[in-house]
Amino acid sequence: MEIWSTQVAEEKKTNIDPGERATKQVLERQADFIAKEPVMAFVINAMPEIVVVTNKQRQVVFANDALYKFIDTADPSLIVGLRPGEALGCAHAVGSEGGCGTTEFCEACGAAQTFLAGLNGISSTNECLITRADGGEALDLRIWGTPFVSGGEEFTFAIIKDISHEKRRKVLERIFFHDIMNTAGALRGFAEVLTLVPPEKIDGIRQNIFNLAETLIEEIAAQRDIHAAENHELSPEFEPVQGLPLLHEVACQYSNIEISKEKSIAVDEGAEDAMIDTDVTLLRRVIGNMVKNALEAAGPGETITLGSRKTEKGLDIWVHNPNFIPDSIRRLIFKRSFSTKGKSRGLGTYSIKLLTESYLRGSVWMETDEKEGSTFTIQVPFVS
Repeated sequence: MEIWSTQVAEEKKTNIDPGERATKQVLERQADFIAKEPVMAFVINAMPEIVVVTNKQRQVVFANDALYKFIDTADPSLIVGLRPGEALGCAHAVGSEGGCGTTEFCEACGAAQTFLAGLNGISSTNECLITRADGGEALDLRIWGTPFVSGGEEFTFAIIKDISHEKRRKVLERIFFHDIMNTAGALRGFAEVLTLVPPEKIDGIRQNIFNLAETLIEEIAAQRDIHAAENHELSPEFEPVQGLPLLHEVACQYSNIEISKEKSIAVDEGAEDAMIDTDVTLLRRVIGNMVKNALEAAGPGETITLGSRKTEKGLDIWVHNPNFIPDSIRRLIFKRSFSTKGKSRGLGTYSIKLLTESYLRGSVWMETDEKEGSTFTIQVPFVS
């Protein structure tokens, strides 16, 4: 078997992986060789997950139908020669000079680590979160890589699996158990106090127990609705709703939760009222998540503010907190599984976007400034 030339193009600057690329002639030979291996080609195309074979320069020389279906093309010439991140539309790979594996973001990328291990003759499995250049939903991926030598050439055989559902399930479970245990613990605490306090203070304890029971029910319902929304099973019920009273209701409700201690919640004096067409339960949940996120970002003694303003397209409802969000976080803020609050805690802002844009016929955006702080805004339609 002929040992092909490994002539490469000019080397580029890199942060983690070699930046050089194989010439077009070498790529064509490698792609043709893999395609003509009948057993390998059959096995690769029979697999339901994305499979790629990359060369020593980490360029794709063969891919299966699952990848072509994912990127909506049947033309191998659009794939051969690309690196995996480029084929999958990674924003960091597409926007850099050296491409996939050569940027500062690649240093922590599980995909880059897998293919780098393959270059060193090591099998490995890693996970990565890919932010897509087209603005689409971020990809949670698990990559298995195995190096092999054929025809005197070194390759890496990699299986790429979308684990978004697995990640979502873990996040939902962690959030559910974390929040429900906190509320249940507080409920038990007040129940214990109820047996010890004098009669004249019982009414206040009773009210706290009632509020916590309401919160417990709300948390269970919220998890149910997010699960239904993720599975496209949520059916909103639209009705005319007065916007400003709902803001005051949410502000009052969240003034009594644990994370609001030593912090203040206010409704802006200039908040405008309007009749909106919405599902009041889902909208209350969205605004509540906006408030909770703002409270978690705020420090002791700080105030978060709710407000609303009428526009030509609908009612803008906003929540402001005094803290700045850096660009590195802002770019990922609405992505599923991303959070600054710890592992597997990233459904807060994601659920705001999911419920508002997919079910409430609205839109979501955020603005942040080092001096002014951060404002999350949703827009919901007026009653027509």
